[in-house]
Amino acid sequence: MSVPRVRESEVFGLPSQQPVPGWGFLPIYSYLVRGPTPILVDTGAAVDNAAFVEALDTVMDLRDLRYVLLTHEDADHAGALEAVLDRAPRARLVTTATGFGKLGAQLAIDPSRVDLVKPGCALALGDTRATVLRPPHYDSPATLALHVPARRMLFTSDAFGAFVRAMVERAEALPLGPLGAGMSAF
Repeated sequence: MSVPRVRESEVFGLPSQQPVPGWGFLPIYSYLVRGPTPILVDTGAAVDNAAFVEALDTVMDLRDLRYVLLTHEDADHAGALEAVLDRAPRARLVTTATGFGKLGAQLAIDPSRVDLVKPGCALALGDTRATVLRPPHYDSPATLALHVPARRMLFTSDAFGAFVRAMVERAEALPLGPLGAGMSAF
């Protein structure tokens, strides 16, 4: 788990990586959208559970977190979910019925803290207006993308995932051939 990086004013990337033998790394990002109504998109990898919460603590008081949107329930996206919800007593989990069903087999999540959504629905997350979409590529029927038009942001889950030789800030920094091969392999 790395230090949170400011992606844009009040938006922080929470980067991590998992080694992939023969390929390099799988970059893993969660995002915190701060503001009057803080929103966390994904909760990092399960192997980074404690480090994720510690990194998140450096950019916000978790008691102020209001929403956790899971793009899907895989361990590299929902790894610290239980720890985050424990530390953020007023936060609501936003996911699909399928995602919640799968998570319920692993975690004890209070259903009264969950907002179930499906692609196409509009969301009012406090002061943030967003739309839930189905990303162009996905590996779980629970996968969501979140479009926040006012911030010109689209959180897409694994839609553009790739194995990479080195961690970089922007995909443009990677040679196109190896990036394409890493995307195909992923």
